Amino acid sequence: MVKLKNEHNFFLFVDVMENLINIVRQLEICTGVCPEKYKPLWESSKRSEVDKYPYQVARYSVTLRSIQCCRLVRPPQRMCSSCDRLNNSLRMKARSGAYKSSLIPPQKHCRKVY
Repeated sequence: MVKLKNEHNFFLFVDVMENLINIVRQLEICTGVCPEKYKPLWESSKRSEVDKYPYQVARYSVTLRSIQCCRLVRPPQRMCSSCDRLNNSLRMKARSGAYKSSLIPPQKHCRKVY
């Protein structure tokens, strides 16, 4: 009788693992914040980290991820909700132009020589 119980547990485990694998296979890797236009803002983002191509994904080579990124998303989503919030935050900073002053080198006060 004990043998039957163990065999039942084994098949139950296999079924659970098969279901889990099928769920994971349907997921995609979160793209994080990829747009090139936001790269100058990456350093100013405190709750994020630069991810340098650890998953060998063809969609990007480097991306910015929220430190709360869950890494996997269900299609058709391309980024998780944490990275989406980070993306929106960077978009608002870019629109405000607040970061531009840090990107433009300081002007040297030179007199023209005639």
